[in-house]
Amino acid sequence: ATIHGPQNVELRGKTIIERGVNIYGDEGSKIRIGRYCAIGEGVALTPASYVVDGMDDDDNTNDDDGTKKEKEKVVKYLPLIVGSNTYI
Repeated sequence: ATIHGPQNVELRGKTIIERGVNIYGDEGSKIRIGRYCAIGEGVALTPASYVVDGMDDDDNTNDDDGTKKEKEKVVKYLPLIVGSNTYI
């Protein structure tokens, strides 16, 4: 198994993680896995993400040349929580 961003991954108890598993905690979101879980071979656990419109740094929505500015897109991640006694 490979754990990316282990500082964001929390294992709560006796969890079996088989070979080829990738756990992606490096996206800035927490991953919590409960007690007595089994994660099968070749599984990839990745937090869900969604895109939101970012905030403009000022109220002016036009560029210097008068064209309309596009709002910056921001990707946000939700925490991934796997309950206890779960098989994936």
